[in-house]
Amino acid sequence: MPSEVLRRLMPALACCLMVGCARPPQVTPVSGSVSIGGKPAEQILVTFVPESKGGVPQVKSSAVTDGSGRFELRAGDGRDGAVIGPHRVMLEDLRVYYLPRNDSAPSIAQPAPSRIAMKYRAANTTPLRHNVSEGADEARFDLAP
Repeated sequence: MPSEVLRRLMPALACCLMVGCARPPQVTPVSGSVSIGGKPAEQILVTFVPESKGGVPQVKSSAVTDGSGRFELRAGDGRDGAVIGPHRVMLEDLRVYYLPRNDSAPSIAQPAPSRIAMKYRAANTTPLRHNVSEGADEARFDLAP
């Protein structure tokens, strides 16, 4: 009788063990800077997209640069850093979304022009790459104005 119960539970137990054994990819701390023409660029969204590993989906990491152009990545699953390995790096200028406030006259405000070329905004067109190494990693990007 106990062997019959065990035989029936084995497939469910094996499935639970396989799911439980799946570990998230290893991440490591990544910080860095973005500059445009040698000047620190603030309010830039930096996104690291891991290169595909055999069709297995990977965790993206992102951060927004501060006033000195510095950033510290945080993975999409909440861990600090980025997945170890090669990445495509996307940049987007968040400043274009901040419209000036004008209470005196209603008008249609024009967004600020982006400081970042369109090619940097998508994973399939960005020329920026970075290989994240185990241990604290530093990534620096200096774009032409």
